[in-house]
Order: sequence, then structure tokens, then C-alpha cells
Amino acid sequence: HRDLKPENIFIDYRGNIKIGDFGTSFVTRAFMALQNDVEYDDAVAGTAEYVSPEMQLEGGMHGIEVDYWALGCVFFEM
Repeated sequence: HRDLKPENIFIDYRGNIKIGDFGTSFVTRAFMALQNDVEYDDAVAGTAEYVSPEMQLEGGMHGIEVDYWALGCVFFEM
């Protein structure tokens, strides 16, 4: 997702948690290799308050751990 924050976490009428706003998420490099018209975005994405240290220092592609960091920031904020 790369941009988890309170504004992107929703609760539906049944109380289920939903994640929205996938504008900064990206497809895998393997998929992008199949697409000639898509370029790999190496930029840091996300909201500064929730971006993990490795994203701030290195940028580029990271796994789910950057979303765990952001979710931890959301829990801390609560």
C-alpha cells in the first residue's frame, strides 16, 4: 500500500476494517517487466509521519514491513 494512515483506514457498517486509497501502491517489478509502457517508480511514497525509516533513507521498493511500520504509527496515535 505504501501510504497507510488514519485517513486511509475505514470501518464499514458491519464493523469490518477496510483499507482504501491505493494511489501510491504499486505493482511488482515482475509484472511491470511484462508491460512496455510502465516504468518502475523508485520514489519514496507515503505520508511523512507514517513512512518507515528504510523508505526515508533508501526509497524504492520494499515489502509489507513498511506497512507494518505505518500501522504501528497509527496504533501509537490512537
